[in-house]
Amino acid sequence: ASADFFHIPSQAMSVLLSHLRTTGRFIAAQVHSHPREAFHSDADDRWAIVRHRGALSLVVPRFARDTEVGTFLKLIAAFSLNSLNVWEEIVPSVLAGAIVIA
Repeated sequence: ASADFFHIPSQAMSVLLSHLRTTGRFIAAQVHSHPREAFHSDADDRWAIVRHRGALSLVVPRFARDTEVGTFLKLIAAFSLNSLNVWEEIVPSVLAGAIVIA
C-alpha cells in the first residue's frame, strides 16, 4: 500500500476470483474515495479490482466527508467499463435508474 492505492497480490486475487466463480458470484462494483473532487484517475484505471464489461467504479469526493445515504448518488462520479476496457462516465440520471441505495 501507499498513500494513493493498495495492491492486492495476484495469488490473493486468484483465490478470491476462484471462490466467486465456485459460488456463482462476481464483483459488480468498486467504491473508493478521493481527497477532493471525484474522478477516475490513471491509478483507478490501472488498479481497478473489477475488470469485466459493465463493471462499475464509484468515486466519492472529499473522502466521503459530506456524503450520506440521501446524497450518495448526487455527489459521486460513476464509471462503467466498456467492451474496449475503457472506463466511461455514467450520467447521474442513468445511474439513479440502475442502483438502489438502501
